[in-house]
Amino acid sequence: MKENNILSFTQSLENTKTYRHEYSMSDNLRQELLSHVYLKFVHNIIAQFHDANGDALDNFINEHNVTKEKELTVRGLGFWTQILYNIQHDPDHTILSDFERDNADYFNKWPILRSWLQEWRNVQPSFYYIYEPFGGNAHVAIDILTETPLEIFYPVPSFTMPQEKSIVTGILLPFCDGLYFPLTDLYPFDMDVRDDIIRHARPIYDQLNHEPNHLERFLLTFSSLLRLEHLIRHNHAT
Repeated sequence: MKENNILSFTQSLENTKTYRHEYSMSDNLRQELLSHVYLKFVHNIIAQFHDANGDALDNFINEHNVTKEKELTVRGLGFWTQILYNIQHDPDHTILSDFERDNADYFNKWPILRSWLQEWRNVQPSFYYIYEPFGGNAHVAIDILTETPLEIFYPVPSFTMPQEKSIVTGILLPFCDGLYFPLTDLYPFDMDVRDDIIRHARPIYDQLNHEPNHLERFLLTFSSLLRLEHLIRHNHAT
C-alpha cells in the first residue's frame, strides 16, 4: 500500500505546477530537471556572460593568493554568485524570464520545472562541513552559518566530491526528496585550516550584519576566510 501511494504521488507531481523541494520525483522528471533545465540553463548563462567580470575575478584571485589548483573553482563560484545577484535584484527577473520565453513550449509541457527554475531567486551560497558519505555519490553535511543538517549529492560526473570531514563553500540547488546538488564545484578549504574555518566563519558573517544582502555578506566572509587560509598556509611553509 505504501509503495502504491508513493508511485501515485510521484505521478501526480509531474502534472502539478508547483515545485516542492521535499517531494519525490520520478526518474523521468529527475532527468528532465538535470538535463533539460539545469544543464541547458547553465550553458545558456555561460554563453551569454562568460566574459563578464573577468577582470574583477582575476583581481580577486590574485588579491587572495588562490592556489593554481583552486583558481577555476573560485572563478566559478564568483561568476555564479554574481549571476545570482543579478537574478535576485532584477525586479523583472530578466535572466529567468528570457530563458522561460525561449523555451515556452517545453515549460508548458513541464510546468513544475518552470516552478523549479524560479527557486533560483532564493538560492544562497554558504559554508558546509562535509560529515559523512552515503549512497556512493552523496554526503550528509551541516551548514555552518545556520547549523542546519542537509544532504548533498553529485549528479554530474565532472563534479569533484569533497573529502569527508572537510570544509567547503559553494552554491547548492534544491533537487527532490530534500536533497541538494552543487551548482558548480564546491571550494575545498585546506584540511589543516578546517578548525579555524569552523571557528571563524559564523562570527565573521555575523559581524557583517550591517550588510543587508546575504550575497555580499557571503563574499566578504569568503574573502576573510581565504586570507586566513593563505596566512596559515604561509606560516606552515616557513
